[in-house]
Amino acid sequence: MEQPTREDEAGPSKWRYEAIMHHCIEKNVYDFGCGSAHGSRILAEIANNVQAYDKVKEIFKQHKYVKFTDDPIDVDIVTAVEVIEHIKRDKLHDLMTMFTNIAQELVITTPNGDLYPYHPERIIERRGYHEWHYTKNELYVLMRKYYRFAIIDPIIWDPYLEKFTGYKAYASNKD
Repeated sequence: MEQPTREDEAGPSKWRYEAIMHHCIEKNVYDFGCGSAHGSRILAEIANNVQAYDKVKEIFKQHKYVKFTDDPIDVDIVTAVEVIEHIKRDKLHDLMTMFTNIAQELVITTPNGDLYPYHPERIIERRGYHEWHYTKNELYVLMRKYYRFAIIDPIIWDPYLEKFTGYKAYASNKD
């Protein structure tokens, strides 16, 4: 079971956004699956522009530097923090194709599937909406299917487990 390394539950989410920030500096960002947009607001501190989307529009919290939209324009990089594990595997191609049509760069975070393999019975108890946990290799293969360059890095160190609990994947089609 994934264990946060801080008492406050917002900590791990904030850390995931902090792990991708350097990819977003002075860029136009589309934060896909933004939830309440707390992470979008973090990105707005360093990005040129942040557009954000979540399928549950009601939870999005307005912010003067973040625009909610399902039709992004002039985007340099798409971010998807803790999103792909929620996508049914047969729908993943459509999502990845959409990302490549929006921008030449993508950065995502997802649980570490090597540490937390997908076990539906355990996931249902904890977070019944996860569809898959990607291993480092699966994540690399997925990114390379849609992008010319990809790199996968471990993120979120858990001192109790003495392991990284997530992955960050950066991919690009830029020359």
